[in-house]
Order: sequence, then structure tokens, then C-alpha cells
Amino acid sequence: MSDYTFSTLAPNEFEDLSKDLLERSLKVPLQAFTTGRDGGVDLRHASATGQSWIVQCKHYAGSRFADLKRSVLKEVHKLHRLKPQRYILVTSCGLTPANVDELYNLLSPFCTSKHDILGKSDLNGLLRANGDIEQRHPKLWITSEAVLNRVLQNDVFVQSEMTRESILRRLSLYVYTPRFEEARKKLNADRVCIISGVPGVGKTTLAEMLLVEHLMNDWEVVTIHQNVSEGLRALQVHSDSKQVFYYDDFLGQISSGEKLAKNEDGALLQLLRAIQRPSGSS
Repeated sequence: MSDYTFSTLAPNEFEDLSKDLLERSLKVPLQAFTTGRDGGVDLRHASATGQSWIVQCKHYAGSRFADLKRSVLKEVHKLHRLKPQRYILVTSCGLTPANVDELYNLLSPFCTSKHDILGKSDLNGLLRANGDIEQRHPKLWITSEAVLNRVLQNDVFVQSEMTRESILRRLSLYVYTPRFEEARKKLNADRVCIISGVPGVGKTTLAEMLLVEHLMNDWEVVTIHQNVSEGLRALQVHSDSKQVFYYDDFLGQISSGEKLAKNEDGALLQLLRAIQRPSGSS
């Protein structure tokens, strides 16, 4: 499991992650609000009894503690106005015990204990205990060191001779959309997913992000470069391993007027049937 810095997340993405982790650990629902001036409230729990909990998410990955403290000081007067029964501070900044003590003294009595102040290490601990939440936030793990090393060893990404820096930049700029989850569910349910559309809509990028997720989970990525027989050979040789097959732009050959090679359509159907068998690969 990686030790995340959370630096690749945008502020709203960090807030979404914090919401998921806190809802799981606190076992209460949290309200989120639209982007804009928050008045000291990023997330809120309002119980039926009228009690109000406020969560503030401070995305300060890589920043100095002094910068975080300066921001927290600006929140104190808002807390005296809002008077929540409980205040929880979540930050991507790394905190020492002394840092936590200092923040707690500033935020008391609204923080009911020092456990209401969560830093980078606390968030990583919650992620280790909640792997399903980690999976739901691709932008988090897609640029982790472990995943990046696996990407650099796979020819899908290195065949264009991109540098480590260019691959990292490409991954970090990926914008997660509901299409990712739709394609993931389709692949898991049917073991086959065809991504199609007009040029420039991000078909290849979406496919690559699905491959990155499989690399993260110890799948072998088999790239079909020339014809389907490559995939059939790999399936027969490594039938016991977890495999995911990547065939880029075979539909593009048809739409551009070219034809699949002789018997290629039959071989493709054979590969798809083999993959969809219960003992097959994805």
C-alpha cells in the first residue's frame, strides 16, 4: 500500500476523498456543498437532535505547517460564530504530535479531542483500512510510485519512448469522469468492453486508465500489436494468470475503410469467447 502525499488531487477531489473516509470512520452521513465561499464549512453533519458537526478540509500537501496554521487561525473566529458541537480538521499536510497539540489548543473546545485533527498519516491509515474507497478515487493511486513503476515496465506506455516525467504528467492530468466507472463495471460484468467514439473524445486515455488499474492489482497486460493471434497465444501460454488484453483501434481499421486481416474476425470472436468463459481472462 502506498504512502500517499495527496498532491495530485485538486481541492474538490481531496474534499470528496475526506468525505468518503470520514463517513466510513465516523459512521454518520456528511453533507457536501457546492464550490464557493464556504463560511467555514466544507462538510457538515446535522443530526435530528439539532447537533451540528463541521468538517474543514485543508489541502496543504507539500506545504509548511506554518502555512496551515495561518489558515486555521482564520477559521477560529468563524467557529465562535457558528458554535458547532464538534469541529473536525482534515489536512493533507504532514503533522507531528507537536503540530497536533498546537492546532488542538487553537481549536479547543470545538475539537472534542486531538483525534478530531487528521493529517496525512491519519488519512493513509484510513485508506489502508478501506481499500474500496481507495479504488473509487483513481486520481489518488494512478500516480503512486508503485503504480508508476509497473506502468514504466509495460509496453503500452513505453513503446512511444515517453520519459518517466512525461508519463507521470500524462497520468496526473487525467480527469476522472463517470465514463471510467461505467467502463469498469462493463468490463467486470461482461469481461469485455469496447470503447468507441469519434476521434479526440479520449478513448485511448480511458482504456489506458483501465489498464493502469489492472496493473495496480497485479494483472498481466497483454497488448495486441498486429493481430488477434498474439492474444490467443498469450491466453494459451499463461492460462493460469490474471490477464487483461488491450487491442487498440481495431474498430478504427474498419471505420477507415481498411479490412481486418484474413480470418482476423473469426480469431477475434474466438478470443472474446475464450475470455468470457468462467475460467478465461478479462
